[in-house]
Amino acid sequence: MNEKYLLDTIKQETLVKLIDETLTIEKTAKNKTVKTNLFKIISVAAALVLFIGFLNIVPFLMKFEADNIELADHANEITNSENVYTPAVDQRNLFLPDAIEKSFFENKIIAAVTDKSDLDKILAYYRLTDSDSIYRLAPTTTKREKDKILNYLYEYTDLTRSDMMQMCIDNNLPLPKNVDPAYSHVRFGDDYNTLLLEIEWHTYDTYMKEVAEPFKQRFIEFRESEDYINLSEEDKNERENNWEHIINFYEENAELIKDNISYSTRKINGKICEEINYSFGFGNEDYPVNNISQYLDSDGYYIYEIFPLWVGGIEYLDENGELQTKQFYSGRDACGNGLPCYTQEEYDSLLIDKKIPFCDDLLARGLINQEAYDYYTIKTNWLDYYIELFFK
Repeated sequence: MNEKYLLDTIKQETLVKLIDETLTIEKTAKNKTVKTNLFKIISVAAALVLFIGFLNIVPFLMKFEADNIELADHANEITNSENVYTPAVDQRNLFLPDAIEKSFFENKIIAAVTDKSDLDKILAYYRLTDSDSIYRLAPTTTKREKDKILNYLYEYTDLTRSDMMQMCIDNNLPLPKNVDPAYSHVRFGDDYNTLLLEIEWHTYDTYMKEVAEPFKQRFIEFRESEDYINLSEEDKNERENNWEHIINFYEENAELIKDNISYSTRKINGKICEEINYSFGFGNEDYPVNNISQYLDSDGYYIYEIFPLWVGGIEYLDENGELQTKQFYSGRDACGNGLPCYTQEEYDSLLIDKKIPFCDDLLARGLINQEAYDYYTIKTNWLDYYIELFFK
């Protein structure tokens, strides 16, 4: 092998290694208070300068070396020298689990935090549950608060991402969804309540072709069906008026889209909205077009928050055959207005305490059938529901 080529390779690889180690030391020194010291940093920096100078004169010294000197062995001796600093643990991508096993938490975290004030702040969010000996993070903890706790782990502990993942696996504890490989296809926002969606907006042409025209076609086909033919004239007129109203709405909205006065979603994460029966729109009093930027992040993704969530009402025919609707709320504001559910826990409580008992009574009185009962009382994890809807 050409000696100059081999020497250049040794210089480059060793130089890169030393630079990488030096940067690692500097980064570690910034993040930790007692894990390294100035002397080691200066020593590595000085060694780096001397080593570069040494490599520059090696070609001249090689003239006096025996022909059987093995440069590769020489490089290994340099690399394995006791003077080369071993970098500190790599804490990049360390994460905060929602649950931490008791002994791990006490031995790896509590024992490492030397400042009582900082430890009290951590324990204000992680509470020990007697039932399963697990420290659990308060579900209301905000992203800002989680970042603060994570900074304490960086400052006081040597924990790594691998340590946290292994702890979760060994104790059968769930990984945070933004770490769990099962959710690698999902884009989360600042928390698990927020999903980031890729939106494609309709143009005039796509809206007419995929929304307005198919509805017109279904209307035409229904006119030729026996169901329509057997309707009374009064029912036919009512259907005609309703369809005409809807068709006019579609055509007017298409014109507004053309003039950039209205926005309507065509696809969500590549899925046609009409196929998943879900869409977003801007161009009315509640969602004016000039507010659309408030719903997009810096990368242009639509920011979708799962909660607060309004619980659907129950429709049924009473004993007199009259249509009734029952609405459910998590509570009332000062003016008596119904409130939505702000968490999954609130939704579960409302379902169990209010909605299911109400449906039990309707089913016992024969005012709804079993199919309607199952539909109204289904237990839904809304995060999983919307992940399935938008990302699978």
